Amino acid sequence: MSEVKTKTAPRREIQFSDLGSILNDVDRLEAAEKAGSLVQNGNWSLGQITHHVADLIEQSLDGFRFKAPAPIRILFTTLRPILFKRPIPAGITLRGQSRVLIPEPDISSEQGLSELRAQIKRLQDGAQMTHPSPIFGRLDQEQWMGLHLRHAALHLSFLDPGEA
Repeated sequence: MSEVKTKTAPRREIQFSDLGSILNDVDRLEAAEKAGSLVQNGNWSLGQITHHVADLIEQSLDGFRFKAPAPIRILFTTLRPILFKRPIPAGITLRGQSRVLIPEPDISSEQGLSELRAQIKRLQDGAQMTHPSPIFGRLDQEQWMGLHLRHAALHLSFLDPGEA
């Protein structure tokens, strides 16, 4: 698949209200992939997307492998009240140390889905997201949850289950 311009790629309009709604959506996407009806409108596969979303959740629980430069952290911490009220826009390019969040191309759907389900289970079992965001700084559990729900919606919106 050639590189897609994600700002203009067709996407589903989705919002998640809780972790269960993410799980329901990935179940539908997994079924669609098995049925051969899954449409990938972005650059990442189901495996890459679910791995990436799981990775961010895991790092919010266990600690991040990178930190944004100070000017970026100051800017985004200042803008946090505005940014946290909106969906995350498509087409953000990860630069510098944040490139560690870009998934490898060979991540299988089974691997990514397993990782995402495991991280969501940790949250459902009461694990606390105590590590500061490398961009937004300290977040409470509610802010982290909102960020993860919007982040999952952004990435999963590039996958369409078609007629599964």
